[in-house]
This record gives sequence, structure tokens and C-alpha cells, in this order.
Amino acid sequence: MNITKDVEELIGKVDIGIFDSGIGGITVLRELMKSVPTGVRFHYFGDTARVPYGSKPPSEIKKYVHQVFDFFRSLSVEAIVTACNTSDSILSKEEKKSLEVPFLVS
Repeated sequence: MNITKDVEELIGKVDIGIFDSGIGGITVLRELMKSVPTGVRFHYFGDTARVPYGSKPPSEIKKYVHQVFDFFRSLSVEAIVTACNTSDSILSKEEKKSLEVPFLVS
């Protein structure tokens, strides 16, 4: 994650969803909280109930990721940051674009 470049893209966003398959993304959250102006609400989703993702079939991981993103949509997030390389690697560019919000990878 290029913190400077990615933070610039997040400026002006009020609700940001941060996703990881476990708890490792908390470090990403911590860095964003230091870098992004006050007034931003962060929504962290660590999917510890279904970790590890890497040992599961891609179709199952996609199902999980879409469930998490649907949850973020219900919160009206304006950007999604994923700290989960497994989920990022199986999503197509079209799937990422369908989110209709900026999608950043840490």
C-alpha cells in the first residue's frame, strides 16, 4: 500500500470500510487513522469466523467477500480497503469496478 497516494484518494470520504480475513488488517486501520483527517468513520470487518481464506476454494472465498462488501454497502461506505491479499487476488477487475466505490489494496 502506498500510504501517501492511497490516502490522497481517501481524502473527502466519510465512511471507509476495511476488510481482512483475520485481524492483520488492524495495522492497516491504525496507519489510516494516523493519516486520514478527523471526521472519517472507519468500519473494520475481520472475518475471524472463516479464517484462513487461503485453504478454501475460490468460489467460496468470493461468496464470503461479496457478503462482506454487501455489509459495507449497507453502511454506505464510500471506499473499501482490503488487507486480505487472498480475496484481492481472486476478484476480477470487473468485480472490483462493480463495487461503485474506490477499492484499494493494502
